[in-house]
Amino acid sequence: LGMSMEIELDGVFGFVPGNGVTTTQLPPHYKTNKNYFQIRTGTHTFSGQDSSWSTKLSGIMTFYEEIAWVKL
Repeated sequence: LGMSMEIELDGVFGFVPGNGVTTTQLPPHYKTNKNYFQIRTGTHTFSGQDSSWSTKLSGIMTFYEEIAWVKL
């Protein structure tokens, strides 16, 4: 579909390549048309000096026929 995403989050885990994520920041027709972002990479960065942890996710947009959403 030609769209990709990259986001950095404060200290989250559990995402693996192939997981799907969506956002409320996209226009409503994306959800209506069954679009989501499939995670391609997940990178964790830890800093011992200030005990910070961040996770960077990148992915591509795709669509689904049937999917079971899990709300976090």
